[in-house]
Amino acid sequence: MTQQQASGWIAQQITNQGLIISANEIFWISAAIFILLLGLVWFARPPFSAGGGGAH
Repeated sequence: MTQQQASGWIAQQITNQGLIISANEIFWISAAIFILLLGLVWFARPPFSAGGGGAH
């Protein structure tokens, strides 16, 4: 393997590892957003109150 081929291979490996790290970061960010939205839904008020029924 020549010096130029070795440099190209190393550059490709660095790029591949960067893509894996960025995918991991996207996963962590989406997990954090999911947890925040879960808390929002948990503390949200229901859209209606359980008042009297509509019986005749």
